Amino acid sequence: MKIISGIMALMLSTLCFAKEVQVADTGITFEAPDDFGPLSQEILDFKWPQSRAPRWVVGNETGSTTIAYDLKPHDISGAPMEALMGDFAATFERVVPGVEWSGRSRK
Repeated sequence: MKIISGIMALMLSTLCFAKEVQVADTGITFEAPDDFGPLSQEILDFKWPQSRAPRWVVGNETGSTTIAYDLKPHDISGAPMEALMGDFAATFERVVPGVEWSGRSRK
């Protein structure tokens, strides 16, 4: 029981150190670590040297950990959510070999 309580406390404490990030004017938000913020152009150029950086990136001060996001002009409104999640997971696993999923869910 102490272990479960400890795990629950740890999980809840991580929520206290998150901030909500809004994606442009979409109404879409996600929680990023509290110390994440916009990256400098120098870090963006280093991480995406061929000017292929996504439109928005937040990360830690050094850019060693980032969340990058962009909006594409594809209409996926009629696609089943489960199929989209599967496609996203497959793409992510190809782009980030060895990624370990801690969960796959939607809210």
